[in-house]
Amino acid sequence: MSAHEEAAGTPRDELERAIAEIFADVLRTAVATRGSDFFRLGGDSLLAWRVVVRCESRLGVILSVNDVFSHPNVAALADFVRREKEKGRPVAK
Repeated sequence: MSAHEEAAGTPRDELERAIAEIFADVLRTAVATRGSDFFRLGGDSLLAWRVVVRCESRLGVILSVNDVFSHPNVAALADFVRREKEKGRPVAK
């Protein structure tokens, strides 16, 4: 499997699965993959707020809308959350 296929494929762990489900729910689409770009699927800043709120309630992580803009696909946002948790810091202020 190429790096592109892997990046675009099914979520590889529970965190990616949860973020993919949040993206799909907020965007009212059937499926979001690891490589799904929130904004290319029709997301905007108001819908990004919904992602932030759902990530906090479902995953217990505090994000900012800027975090969603900076990490717009499922895999990138999950990696960001993991790195911030490893640092022992809140994900965003």
